Amino acid sequence: MYISIIFVVDEPGVRKLKNNVLMGYRRTDDQVGIRNYLGIIAVMDNSNPVVRSLESLLNGAVAICPGYGRGQIGEDFILHRRTVVGLGSNPNVGACLVISLEPNSAKEIADGIAKSGKPVEILTLQEDGGFIGVLEKGLRIGQELIFKISAQQREPIGFNELVLGVECGGSDATSGISSNPAVGLVSDWLVDNEGTVIMSEPTEWIGAEHILMRRARSEEVAQEIKKCTEKYINIAKTQGLDFLKNNPTMDNIKGGLSTIEDKALGAIRKGGTRIIEGLLSYGESPKGNGLFLMDAPAAAVENLTAIAAGGASLILFSTGRSNPIGFPIVPIIKVSGNRNTVKFMKSDIDVDVSEVMVGSSDLEWARNQILAILNSVINGQMTKNEILKNVEMSVSRIGESI
Repeated sequence: MYISIIFVVDEPGVRKLKNNVLMGYRRTDDQVGIRNYLGIIAVMDNSNPVVRSLESLLNGAVAICPGYGRGQIGEDFILHRRTVVGLGSNPNVGACLVISLEPNSAKEIADGIAKSGKPVEILTLQEDGGFIGVLEKGLRIGQELIFKISAQQREPIGFNELVLGVECGGSDATSGISSNPAVGLVSDWLVDNEGTVIMSEPTEWIGAEHILMRRARSEEVAQEIKKCTEKYINIAKTQGLDFLKNNPTMDNIKGGLSTIEDKALGAIRKGGTRIIEGLLSYGESPKGNGLFLMDAPAAAVENLTAIAAGGASLILFSTGRSNPIGFPIVPIIKVSGNRNTVKFMKSDIDVDVSEVMVGSSDLEWARNQILAILNSVINGQMTKNEILKNVEMSVSRIGESI
């Protein structure tokens, strides 16, 4: 089923729906990507420098440098490896070159990514000549891999085949009134058309978790949402912070969100109103279509990493006071309803929905603005942070290194 859209401007400020074909990259594991990168993966932090050097020399390559990866144990180790495998398996990645200090860790990551069916090669600093040796061999291997995947042609795809992430950051009063609800309408539209949406940031559910629980597919899912929210409340308490009736983020407070409950009532609106199918662990991929929640910290870089590892090919990022960060392998579309932010941070905002705040347009109009850009980005238009290469990633830590 190919469901796709495009908007054309028939009169100033009015976009009307017309038929269009979405084009993307089909992967052998049935995922659909909207970009076609060679992912060069640093298994551990001592591989980051050579990975970044290779990225700078290979057109079409993207560095995936999660940091750490050595000296981690237990659940922390499992989380890191699962996330790195998830990033390499993301549908926007056409092939991978995995680089590590030694072969065992490289092979473990490569074997996990290979299950997605994409080409994967390995190089190690200890066995391939150190920095210079890996750089030389990496250029030759990388060139061949990019030559191979760049021959792949885009094919018609449908929204029902896409996984969309929704995120918010730099929130203020305009977020909950304009940009988050508009993103939520897009979420509902995609779910109604058999697509998949991931919403994370459990600390931004606090005070509104009962609303999410009412939308759960089952009582079991509702209780998972409750336990997830309580987990973050208890983590904060161990550090002497009480989330309830409090907002620990100063820029949110300056934007008019005095309590975490204020923030949550606006933040959950980016997930729309549809049934919640399940709660995913950090970096876990959804099993089926519909709306899913994910257990991952709210800090933007960590949360984007988790959603990307879960298979999202595109992320809508609502922001009031602005958060300019993007992600290496997934286009991030920034949506703002704050007229001042749109004016002074124009280079960071892709969609301006500030007309909702002044009453000159409604949320359906805002939804259509987002859908129009969504359509273009899927078909290849670059987002603002893609153009600037304003990207970063970080896998969350849950334990100490040894």
